[in-house]
Amino acid sequence: MRTKNDPIVARFHTSQSRVLIPQKERRNRSFGLCCALFVCAAAAGALLAGARADTLLLEYIGYLVKTSLQDSAGGGFLRVFIQSLIGAGALLGLFYIFSLCALGIPLLLALLALCGVGIGLTCGYVYVLFGLRGALVNLLVLLPCDILLALAYVASACAGIPCAAAAYAVFMKEGAGNVAPAVRQLSRRISSSLLLIVAAALVRALCFLIFRGFFS
Repeated sequence: MRTKNDPIVARFHTSQSRVLIPQKERRNRSFGLCCALFVCAAAAGALLAGARADTLLLEYIGYLVKTSLQDSAGGGFLRVFIQSLIGAGALLGLFYIFSLCALGIPLLLALLALCGVGIGLTCGYVYVLFGLRGALVNLLVLLPCDILLALAYVASACAGIPCAAAAYAVFMKEGAGNVAPAVRQLSRRISSSLLLIVAAALVRALCFLIFRGFFS
């Protein structure tokens, strides 16, 4: 049986849906932007490594990549796991810190791009240094770990954008109503990303243990 309050309830649900739909659309746009930025940065890094420009900087990066791979192949499971966890964990910490800054959005995007370039450079130099064997190293050793890391970084940046936007609103004295929900969402996403990083470190250590013969 209909009551006189039914129109009020219907209007409430309609207005609530109008609020939730734009929020979902904004999250989807942020996720798409972060994914596109990371993929383009990784492709740029791989192309830069493949160009083999005769510069001191690129030669030094290639030397670092080769030394790091050989060190990981010669190290034990626990050593590779800890090194990977510390490096990726430090980057995750930067994502969290930048998300709480008023100017965090450009910092988050720049950090995400740097992560993509780093992964692209590494994979590109592995192919340049080892040829066909390098393609197998990328496929069997590096990419299983890098995919997990990419998901962690993209998810962290995507969750950090609304949090940084809320911090900017507070800085501009436009209100603080959205800060607490954004920080809670960010903390949950960072926790999930930390689990991905732990899994990536385990996968990396296991892959180097199994395929260490590729680097001998």
